[in-house]
Amino acid sequence: MYIPLKDSYGVNTPIFIEDLNSEQMKELEFLKESGDIKEFDTDVYYFPRKTLIGDPILSVHSVIVRKFITDGDNVYGYIAGLSLENLAGVSTQLPRMLTIVTNKGDKSGIVVVGYSKVILQRPPVEITKENVSILQFLDLLSSIDIDVFGAYENYKLLQFKEKIGVAYDSLKEYCHLYPKATTVLERVG
Repeated sequence: MYIPLKDSYGVNTPIFIEDLNSEQMKELEFLKESGDIKEFDTDVYYFPRKTLIGDPILSVHSVIVRKFITDGDNVYGYIAGLSLENLAGVSTQLPRMLTIVTNKGDKSGIVVVGYSKVILQRPPVEITKENVSILQFLDLLSSIDIDVFGAYENYKLLQFKEKIGVAYDSLKEYCHLYPKATTVLERVG
């Protein structure tokens, strides 16, 4: 049974051409002509939420999350680098570009999404719902300099581990993929 695009995606949700079948592509063409759907970027569309002051622009963050991290059902990426350190509370630095480790995309490197640049990196193993927190935490451990950490940063690191639900035993399966993380893990506990 065919479900209209608006019923499938709702408003202010990125719609990627690569995800559409032939019937949906026909509907998309009709919606573009009628002006009911807006183009965010090449091959990315959305139904704008109507407001009193006009149609708001789709958030670039929502496009990045949907394209490289999760579609809501499947998980295929995570935030890494300085953004992850900031998210974990072990750094106050904010990067100019977001770093994402993802199964998606053809290669590693810098991509442009809307008006933002994103650094994509390939994971050492396929990212799934089951291992995403473990891989993200090990990635975090690999990126930090534990020698400059004080008690506060160690506390925030352990607090982040608890928050994302990573058990110490579950880290062992993937530690060999992150050699520096193993050293840090031994020192932090």
